[in-house]
Amino acid sequence: MSYTTTDIEQLIPQRAPIVMLDTFSRIDEKNYASELTIREDNIFCVGDKFAEVGIIEHIAQTAAAYTGYKHLVEADSVKLGYIGDVKNCRFTVYPSKGDTLHTTIRIVSEINDITLITAETKVADQLVATCKMKLATDESK
Repeated sequence: MSYTTTDIEQLIPQRAPIVMLDTFSRIDEKNYASELTIREDNIFCVGDKFAEVGIIEHIAQTAAAYTGYKHLVEADSVKLGYIGDVKNCRFTVYPSKGDTLHTTIRIVSEINDITLITAETKVADQLVATCKMKLATDESK
């Protein structure tokens, strides 16, 4: 299973210019991956660098894509999600325009509409960021 730029919007509620995923794919039951090439017109660029908030949004959208994928597999509609908590963020380098982010998330736990993930983002083999994130899904919609 792999989703690309043309069909990624099936999985997430965001729309351009906020979409921060080019691809999303399942690695196995607990691990998922995404990519984003940082383009010249990306709204999260400051000068030639991609800001921390953009990296966090990219990670959150990777997790949202997982949730959207899960709902599609269950023949349900994609739900709105919210970041409930971000912990232990560590940024080691700021990517530049033209770089491709490779993010892997691991589903740590899921209870009702709350999902806890860990994330790791790299450019090539260089670590860019790690964090833990708690996400909530609005199941009422």
